[in-house]
Amino acid sequence: EKLSYDPHLRQILTEDKVSLQGPPEEGEGRLYLEGIGLTVSMDTNLMVMKSHVKGHKTMSQNRVMNIASDRGEFSGKKKSVVFRHNVVIKIDKMKVRGNYAAFQYRDGVLDTLYMDGGIHMQDTDKTGSSGEALVYFREDKYVFRKKPFVTQDNNELIGDEITIFNGGQRVQVRNAKVEYHDTEKKP
Repeated sequence: EKLSYDPHLRQILTEDKVSLQGPPEEGEGRLYLEGIGLTVSMDTNLMVMKSHVKGHKTMSQNRVMNIASDRGEFSGKKKSVVFRHNVVIKIDKMKVRGNYAAFQYRDGVLDTLYMDGGIHMQDTDKTGSSGEALVYFREDKYVFRKKPFVTQDNNELIGDEITIFNGGQRVQVRNAKVEYHDTEKKP
């Protein structure tokens, strides 16, 4: 791997394949990432992995989160990780796709994930879509907003907000929308 430093821009640069690991987290594994190309700004404490970003992280209860995207941005100041363009996140049997994902850390532990840009979700018995999604890792809770739509066991769930709890064991729909189609023929 070849690294260079630009003293005028105060940046470390490479176009080679790079590997990064996040800080250790209490009770969970580190975030491990690899990709192509890296820019590190000494002024903003921002690292940008330029392309082919993929990685993994062991979560609580030995669950593994895999992630892939076209670009990754890591901020030491904001304690956040942002993935952009063609983001795919897989945890257990649930896969969520979108164009933007921002992970936020709290007290040194991964706390929340915000996604937007046309969210598509799929697991063994559910599929869905929405404008945005929030994941609360400590609570094992997934919240879908902005025209969410979930199909589960041949049931269509539509509302202002759909929340999936405990790995899909419980689903809550706020302001549910119901459509009724009369299939009986009338004389």
